[in-house]
Amino acid sequence: MLLAGWKIMKIIGVIIKRTISVFAVGILSILCILSIRYNVKMNFQTFDELAVLYTNSYVKEVIVIILLVATPLMLWFLHESLNVRRRIILGVTFILLIIHAGLSVLWIKYNTYPPLWDQKMVWDTAKIMVEGKELTDKAYFEMYPFQGGMVYIFALLMRISGISNPLMIRILNVMSVIALDLGIILIGKELCNSCEQSTINELGGITTAILLIPFLPLVIYTTYVYGTLFSIALITWSFYGTVKMLNTSCLKWLLIPLFFLPISNVVYTGSIIATVAVVVVIIFNVLVAEKKQLESIMIIAALVILTVICKRGVSSSFNNRFTVSGNNGISPIEYLYMGLTSDDGVSGPGSYNASTLELYNNYNMQGEEYGSENLLPVIEQYMNGSRKAEYFKDKTIYQWLEPYWGGLSMTIFKWTDYELPDEFELFLEGGYLENYNVILSIYIQLMYLFSLAYVLLTFKEKNFSKILNIVYFIGGFIFYLGWEAKARYCLPYFVLLLPLAANGIIQSASIVDNIRRKKQ
Repeated sequence: MLLAGWKIMKIIGVIIKRTISVFAVGILSILCILSIRYNVKMNFQTFDELAVLYTNSYVKEVIVIILLVATPLMLWFLHESLNVRRRIILGVTFILLIIHAGLSVLWIKYNTYPPLWDQKMVWDTAKIMVEGKELTDKAYFEMYPFQGGMVYIFALLMRISGISNPLMIRILNVMSVIALDLGIILIGKELCNSCEQSTINELGGITTAILLIPFLPLVIYTTYVYGTLFSIALITWSFYGTVKMLNTSCLKWLLIPLFFLPISNVVYTGSIIATVAVVVVIIFNVLVAEKKQLESIMIIAALVILTVICKRGVSSSFNNRFTVSGNNGISPIEYLYMGLTSDDGVSGPGSYNASTLELYNNYNMQGEEYGSENLLPVIEQYMNGSRKAEYFKDKTIYQWLEPYWGGLSMTIFKWTDYELPDEFELFLEGGYLENYNVILSIYIQLMYLFSLAYVLLTFKEKNFSKILNIVYFIGGFIFYLGWEAKARYCLPYFVLLLPLAANGIIQSASIVDNIRRKKQ
């Protein structure tokens, strides 16, 4: 009887994994189709947030097709020609880290813009906290109470380092890029090692490292005085620990997400989707596991409890420290209302247009009630066709096809009177970033195509380590269909797709290898 029940759970596990894979195939197919037709670029004169939508040229698509075919063939040739030893893999990884760290240092040296907007508010408040002063402008944190966690982390870093200059966070960002690179490489390696069908498993790490080298938006974000890169690095290592546990059944690896994910949730509210992805996938794995189910459930329960305690504890402490009103700020309903109706957003459909602020202020901080009353009619308008579904197509393009992922508009403020170093001014005016925009657009399209290949070619594999990044990506995509749209918000999901894209190339190269073997 027990054996029959276990077999049923195995079948349920297979159904769950394949259902998730089907969703991923659908979403990635949509992104591949949109990336074939459309692209986005910044206004490279002002670097403001409003990006420009344009149609791809046939030349670009020919280049994509050539690279789509040539990349797996080159990887197979590399496998056949070289004995890919640990020394070579470490060498490529070292080159990646040197390139990203070196360019990050140069970017920080020359891009001397001070933090503005949310960055400035968070950083200045952290300084006030360290100096023991009182906060005079409390309205910001009454509207955006979730920012208190980032203030706490920044203040803690100030106390530890004794540095109260934004350069400290920029150095942390460089360290986060290095940690992120290593985490992504290890995930790519682990996914490849566990693959049941690949004949060239040893190339997981080196392929992922090569793919990371040209992805320079990470470098650009190093001058962003915010928790973006730090939180992505924490999520990446949490995913590595989870994938490692799923492959080895060694529960000690779950200590990484148990420690990192609560911190990431304090720094960045969007990390909750990563936490949900880890919890969901481990629960799915418990359904089919032969042992250690109770221990896994206990660790997951501890993760959820720690995350809630950390978020609520920091929020309560922040409110008490600065006597900030304990209201919930701008509500999720208001963000959904804006995400579904913002035709005039500053960075494309669905992006910020201040409607949340208007609701919050004009309705005596009861915008949630107003938003609830108006949200259902908006959904009905989409259902009956009076609001066009094309809105979501444009929203998706601006979120998921912006080559710099919002990095330029968040770190370069050409519309201000701030004087930059002459060398950097010449660089910005030289067209280098505009030309690299084309390269990145090709890169993004290829990553979606190879990620799609990975999902299709591993469709029948049963290991749940294969779907953690996929569940995270699906969750982010669905969430930001309704939520406020920004390419910056989608950056973590794209970064965690890169190990899948690397393994999609490897799986494709394995097909070439299998064909060659059959002919011999």
